[in-house]
Amino acid sequence: GVVFKVEPYGNSPADDTLYARRCHVPMMEFWAGAEPGLSSDMANHLRNAKAVASAAHFWGRPVVAAEAFTGHNKAARWIQHPYLIKGVGDWFYAHGANRMVWNHFTHQPYPNALPGIALGPYGTMFAAAPWWPFAKPWVRYESRCQAMLQAGRFAPDLLYYLGDEAPQSGCPEGASARFDWDAIGREGLAALKVSGGRLVAPSGVTYARLVLPPAGKRILPESAREIARLKAAGAGGVAAEAAERGLEPDFVAREVAAPVRAHHRIYSDGVEGYFVASSAT
Repeated sequence: GVVFKVEPYGNSPADDTLYARRCHVPMMEFWAGAEPGLSSDMANHLRNAKAVASAAHFWGRPVVAAEAFTGHNKAARWIQHPYLIKGVGDWFYAHGANRMVWNHFTHQPYPNALPGIALGPYGTMFAAAPWWPFAKPWVRYESRCQAMLQAGRFAPDLLYYLGDEAPQSGCPEGASARFDWDAIGREGLAALKVSGGRLVAPSGVTYARLVLPPAGKRILPESAREIARLKAAGAGGVAAEAAERGLEPDFVAREVAAPVRAHHRIYSDGVEGYFVASSAT
């Protein structure tokens, strides 16, 4: 059958969480710069990444794809290579990506026409690059990361309810930096169950705490009833300022020069794993 993949965000008067749920493979995107590390336009990509990963985690989509390492004419210029882009990929693995879709890697109808055909000024060249014959260790590393991150399930702490506004970006404002999280809209709220005091998503992913939208955000009566239902079952919502109260992070990076992020997974045999990345690499 047909597999539906989509980057479920953009400048539209819609609730991004609704159509993120309805695809087989939700996708994020990120672009690579001309220097190692994160480019200046990365913040918006990171917000979209967490929104996309949230939908996948909550609704049980094992693959979280990413349009990866896209370059533009000022950054790519046929000079990008694994040392420049590996750290950016790692940072997005730590934000939930687990399948990299290399921009126009296979879209080369004339393989002997080097260095290849680009999408106008966009994209990063791989197979036509002079370093490609030596890239096997990096490709093996990428493959291993994706295999490990597609296995098991995500183990977050917080679940943000975004409210009932439209447009809805799929990512909360001021989300926790100490605890990992997912975010949901109204359909997600109605699908939650409670077991042992923890919130349980349809996928089986569990959360310690439901974080409510800030004051002034619209909450419809039917959503308020769902929040009351969860509270009666033993898992009421809390305000954002109380989201971290009483919780202890399961991963802490000390004495680091740049932000470090860990993506926590639990595997079928009970083994737990962390993918750790630094924004400086």
